[in-house]
Amino acid sequence: MSAYLKKIFQKIPLYSLLRRFLTQKLTAFPTSPYVFSEKEAQRVYDIVLTGKLHHRSGREVSMLEKEFAQYHNVRYALATNAGTSALEMAIKAIGVQPGDEVIVPAYTFVATAQAVLARGGIPIFADIDDTFTLSPSSLAKHVSSRTKAIVVVHMFGNVAALDEIKRIAKLHKLLIIEDCCQAIGASYEGRKVGSIGDIGCFSFNEKKAVTTGQGGMFITNKKDYFTIAHHTRETGQLDDSLASDVVTTGNTFALTEMQAALARSELARLDELNNKRKENYETFIAMIDTNFVPLRWYRILPKAQPSFSRLVFMIDFDTLKVTRDEFIRAMNLEGIPVRTFYPIPLYAYTLFQKRKDMLLKSSFPFNMNPRVRYANLHLPFVELFCKNQVGIEFSPYINEIHLSHMCNVFSSYLMSHL
Repeated sequence: MSAYLKKIFQKIPLYSLLRRFLTQKLTAFPTSPYVFSEKEAQRVYDIVLTGKLHHRSGREVSMLEKEFAQYHNVRYALATNAGTSALEMAIKAIGVQPGDEVIVPAYTFVATAQAVLARGGIPIFADIDDTFTLSPSSLAKHVSSRTKAIVVVHMFGNVAALDEIKRIAKLHKLLIIEDCCQAIGASYEGRKVGSIGDIGCFSFNEKKAVTTGQGGMFITNKKDYFTIAHHTRETGQLDDSLASDVVTTGNTFALTEMQAALARSELARLDELNNKRKENYETFIAMIDTNFVPLRWYRILPKAQPSFSRLVFMIDFDTLKVTRDEFIRAMNLEGIPVRTFYPIPLYAYTLFQKRKDMLLKSSFPFNMNPRVRYANLHLPFVELFCKNQVGIEFSPYINEIHLSHMCNVFSSYLMSHL
């Protein structure tokens, strides 16, 4: 096209719309953590035809548990219907009693704290640091005589400072639950996360690296914890018989055979796809120039190998004189699926501010430990982070073209507002 004709077309509004449409088509961002094949779909179809859909009547769940335990080099694994269920089983297994305190990071999905409440425990919120995970120094300040355990969340696939956290736990004789819901396959000093604390919990939610729509996994090396969790998953029954004695409270927390079949396929390719995420992260680092762009992402500890499930940034929107919503809209118009993830600290939720279930008008379990108050709690880093964070689902199907487009758009937008 001649320069003269190009100038004419550029004056037509449809030209810019067409250019944007074509750009987005060429650089459309994948967000899926896994793309299933027809063979994998056929495998689920075949299971459905057998009629053996429950984990007690088939073999897929038991095989997944065996493979997941081997992958993490632990003795026991229990497949669950959600990561939240695995967390609740873990809180019960370690013996949290009504009123006991469990320290959790103030930034995570609310299910982490809900699992503590479900067993009558009281979440004690600690700050995060620039890894976007639990701050060891804040953790140490929140330990009390009533503290029973620590829940470490490996947020966005990044790995928390497990050496320091374990040192604090040992000093105060506390148990450690690793919430690895966003970090399947991540490791610390060569050991898979989830195998380093007393119990590891995982999610197979739709956005997770191993996804079955909903689902999860509980792992441990301790037989007592496994036994409690196992019976809890089976509504408290001692064995598979409907005539079994019931010795504990429980629920129907198990995964189905169809879901387990999908998870087994994904687990077999997990390292391959996590390596692709790592390559994408390194490509992004090489492309973006932070000398000129006011952008920072999570600090990675030297001993850690994240799984990079999400790439999340902090941007100083006040300095740029734009709102976060304006930035997100601008990125979305360019085909970059930027969003926020859990935009407020957990302690800011009404449930914690009022210390009451507002639907049931009940104060249990908060009335078991009246000393804990959330109304005046202020944790500086988490509040700054919640104000400034945006990110993307870091699909392994993102390629260099997508990353180049993202870096160019980020840089152009941010620099134009400085």
